[in-house]
Amino acid sequence: MTIYPVEFQRRLEQKWARRIDQIITVTRNATAPRDPNDDNDYEDEDEENARRCQHRSQHTGVGT
Repeated sequence: MTIYPVEFQRRLEQKWARRIDQIITVTRNATAPRDPNDDNDYEDEDEENARRCQHRSQHTGVGT
């Protein structure tokens, strides 16, 4: 086992403590990853918009 000078060991520990804090900060603020197969967002929005328009036209008499 290699023996390091005390000052070197202290600086090394501080360096890794800062890096760990940075990683924790970044991961805490990161958004969840998207599902790689969830590429049909626009299709879902189009279907929802079509349903809303159809629902409105039934209740307002528009388009009949």
